[in-house]
Amino acid sequence: TDFSKTDPADKNTLPSKMLRGGIRNNATVIGKGNKFIGSPTEVAMMKAGLEAWGVHRVKDVMDNATLYEIPFDSANKYMFIAEPYNEGGQLFSLKGAPERVAKFCKYAYVGQGGQAGITLMTPEMQEVITANAKTLMGQAKRVLGIAERRANYPADFNWDSATADFAKENFLCDMVFIGLFGIQDPPKPGVKQAVEDCHAAGVRVVMITGDHPDTGVAIAREISIIP
Repeated sequence: TDFSKTDPADKNTLPSKMLRGGIRNNATVIGKGNKFIGSPTEVAMMKAGLEAWGVHRVKDVMDNATLYEIPFDSANKYMFIAEPYNEGGQLFSLKGAPERVAKFCKYAYVGQGGQAGITLMTPEMQEVITANAKTLMGQAKRVLGIAERRANYPADFNWDSATADFAKENFLCDMVFIGLFGIQDPPKPGVKQAVEDCHAAGVRVVMITGDHPDTGVAIAREISIIP
């Protein structure tokens, strides 16, 4: 997707929704956007946003107030944010492992421009999401699913009182699936040769990764850990 042609003010175009959902994370942009603090995945999405929208527009998105957050962890494998929506109510954003995100989605956002809209998620759509995620993982990409939905909680709602169980039952239900991010994190130069040298010396090489197994297998093949 060419994000350079998107507009952060565009609430309807699919690529704009994707990019906004991606950069609404916990990475920090320092100065004019040449330094970052955060996980490699969050920084990669932030860089995509900066290339398309520039540092000031990206910071406008990042600086919107957070009403409620479920931070990413290795158990949940997703991140959730509730924030005020400038047209009223709230915007709920969810991103994480595609299989985790998709299970919270009752709907999907389909089409482009004036033809775009929300439709019920079907088993066939779920299969397409799974197949496309596997294709990206097979290319050694780290894959994130993006989802969102509008909400209309009252202005005096006590977000601090919402428990994790309440959030899962009430905030994460009926999400609208938006799309998939495929993030390339190429091996450092020389890694493949070093692995091959180890094999030649009779040393067994083991890779430990937090990525999806399909992504891990593709990376392991790319750097000759497995044939």
